[in-house]
Amino acid sequence: MDLKNLYIGVDSGGTNCRVGLGDGTGRIIHASNYDSLHYSETGAKAFAERISAVFDEFCAEINLELKSVAGICVGAAGARHENDKSGIRDALATRINFHNIKVVSDSAVAYCSAFNDGDGLILISGTGSALFGKYKGRDVRIGGWGKILGDEGSSHSISLNMLRRFAVKADESGPEGELEKSLKEEFGITRENLIEKIYHGNFTIHTLSPLVIRLAENGEKICSDTVRDEIDGLIRLLRAYLKRYSPAETTELALLGSVLENDNFFSREFKNKSGEVFGNLFSLKEERINTLKGALKIAVKTFAE
Repeated sequence: MDLKNLYIGVDSGGTNCRVGLGDGTGRIIHASNYDSLHYSETGAKAFAERISAVFDEFCAEINLELKSVAGICVGAAGARHENDKSGIRDALATRINFHNIKVVSDSAVAYCSAFNDGDGLILISGTGSALFGKYKGRDVRIGGWGKILGDEGSSHSISLNMLRRFAVKADESGPEGELEKSLKEEFGITRENLIEKIYHGNFTIHTLSPLVIRLAENGEKICSDTVRDEIDGLIRLLRAYLKRYSPAETTELALLGSVLENDNFFSREFKNKSGEVFGNLFSLKEERINTLKGALKIAVKTFAE
């Protein structure tokens, strides 16, 4: 292998961290998944320590000297501002003693993969949610306010919305239904321990979303109502884009994140609803986004001789 023509791309999101080795054409040679550490929850120093440990594991897998590659691009969830990116870059460069590092947001690597430098939008619905892209070369960002202020249509919001409805049902002392039985069997959640589990048990709320989506397809009322509300939340993001920019032509729209990328009841209902509401104002991009390819493209563009 020509090490001078090799690059490393990283996509560190809210759920996992993906690392890939690629060549000067952006072709992925090797890729692996690792546990993620969210920058916005830890800060630059802890994030750099985690990425450094990931690099150690990755390089050991393929007997690679990290310092021999031409450059690295790290896409980090939460790194929205320049001081975030420079802070991560400086901390990581010091940690691994390597300086050809480009840090961008996780949305930037996704966008590069889907559209390169052209116009288009990405609707993301994973642990969080946001709508971002470019319109006539200008950056577009709508939503992405985080799990307290927004993130409608995300796995966290879907799960939290359901739990709030479940709490109301518990207050009404109705009989145990399909949802309550499933929460007990699959997660050990009951009416009696709900507060302890959610407030004091370090429970990862977003992990409930596949259950909500599955039961919604079966017609369970709380889950069905939740899915409808959360789909409306994503529709609101698209309405906000149309209101702000009034595009004269159809806008290409790519979908990203486990909630929308996977074939499930939520993604199918979202596509049906968006078609009904917007007609041909949006054109769905069918090809799945490979965020590692986006990170590698940025690395090559930045550091190729």
